[in-house]
Amino acid sequence: MKKLISSLLLIALLATPGQAFEFKRIIGLLSSSYSSRWPDPVTYGWDSRSSLNPFKEGRVSYFGGIGLEFSLRPKLELELDALYKETGSAFSLETMLFTSYKYEYRISEISIPLLVKYHFLKSPRPYVLAGFDYSFILSHRCQIFEAPEASQVYRETIEADLDLETRKSDLALILGLGFELQLNKRSIGFELRYEPGLLNLYKGWRPPDEPYPVVRSRQFLVVLSYSIK
Repeated sequence: MKKLISSLLLIALLATPGQAFEFKRIIGLLSSSYSSRWPDPVTYGWDSRSSLNPFKEGRVSYFGGIGLEFSLRPKLELELDALYKETGSAFSLETMLFTSYKYEYRISEISIPLLVKYHFLKSPRPYVLAGFDYSFILSHRCQIFEAPEASQVYRETIEADLDLETRKSDLALILGLGFELQLNKRSIGFELRYEPGLLNLYKGWRPPDEPYPVVRSRQFLVVLSYSIK
């Protein structure tokens, strides 16, 4: 995997020798979730049903970072970003004793998306995009909240550190669309990106005689950017 990210960085640096690039400031909003339930850090129970929906049992957060955009052809561009994200998921559970639990998972990560963009028009420059997102996972924690029988108020009961049972990196496909408004040597961009994870994030213990849990990331991003040539 280190060879893969090194190759991607080398392509970005050598793709347009001698040509100008745009420096971008990036902020945005994302909804993230897991494709299936993460094994319970207390009981190790889990649900193998998988979903592609980033809003189902999702977690909403902000992200930000910087990017470089290189021109390959008049309508074709290559972009390399560096973003800080907090992703994760949320699950609810009701027991036979009518006690309810909430599980809130939070992953802190450094994300390195590499994108290819194809523009249709000169102004306002709508485009489609595709690429890959390689992420370095910094930490993974789970907060568990409990609401006793007949209570609507949740209280935190435990916070679990999941670093040892979580991959240190992730790889996701990127698909999206956007548009760009040119303002002299500056531009403002708006994008929608969907990023289904390709790797199993879980690497911990599994219950005996059970299939190994497969938990992938799912993200939907709303991206705003401000560029300077």
